[in-house]
Amino acid sequence: MILVNKLVITCCTGICLIQISPVLADIETTTVKTTTVTREATPASTAIPIILPSTTSYILVDPITGVTKGAYDPSHGTIETKDLVPGLVVIDQATGKIVASINTLGQTVDIVSAPAFDTLVSSIDARRTQLDTMITQALSNGTIDATQAASLRAQLEKITAEETSYKIGTNVLTYSQALRLATALNNLQNQLVFLAHVPAIAPILGSKFMIIDGQVIMVVDDLDYRRISLVQRVDDEYMAGRLSTNQVSSLKEQLNATAALESKYKKNGELSSSKKEKIGAKLDTIENQMNKDVAIINDKRAKIGIRVQ
Repeated sequence: MILVNKLVITCCTGICLIQISPVLADIETTTVKTTTVTREATPASTAIPIILPSTTSYILVDPITGVTKGAYDPSHGTIETKDLVPGLVVIDQATGKIVASINTLGQTVDIVSAPAFDTLVSSIDARRTQLDTMITQALSNGTIDATQAASLRAQLEKITAEETSYKIGTNVLTYSQALRLATALNNLQNQLVFLAHVPAIAPILGSKFMIIDGQVIMVVDDLDYRRISLVQRVDDEYMAGRLSTNQVSSLKEQLNATAALESKYKKNGELSSSKKEKIGAKLDTIENQMNKDVAIINDKRAKIGIRVQ
């Protein structure tokens, strides 16, 4: 294989706050340092240029920060941004699905065949090692128990096994595979921060990238993102022993009802300002109820001598 160019990308020290629930408001943010990596870039010819259908609207997003860079119009083959750089992803606004990426030649390419950039792969490997160390430390200092540590480590081992399976035969990660691994690590580190009350960790990908039904998507709508985040928090609180089975069932039933109501209110895929406020108020009520439920369980745990985190 002939290497046609070099890609030099410098990862800078960054600070990013993960959205933290009220009970964790005292958590501080730590700065995560990454090392500059210079490697030969995989030839752009290995990625397949594609033309997207013009039946929907698209946006360009920096997956590392989650910042929208501009709109993409496939009918004209143009990208409405001055910040066109390799690694941006093209998002279908209607579904949040990642449909393409931008390669080093400025082409729109299929993420299933496009190789992941070295800096993203390096970040994944470094974060996996970092989380392994943090789990060990959290168990050692008693901020998580053996059951929680085992669950977190099992997830980490699953991510490692997935990366190994992806590389069989090629020793290369595609962009879609790297995005999936990075999102899974984001989810795992959020759980660790939540359970162990350790400083928040800058995510590998923007926070609105989530794995839903086994697929990495960007949750573009703010209300949808908030609702999905609350669902994840319910699961995290239950795992931490701070919600009962009945409380979890009730909260998720309310969240599902809110999703159904939002769908009912939408006209041509959009919500009016008044309807957005109504849905937002319902999510406020559910979050407040969750905080009360957690306080009740914590009070019961404290009365029988179980340390409350």
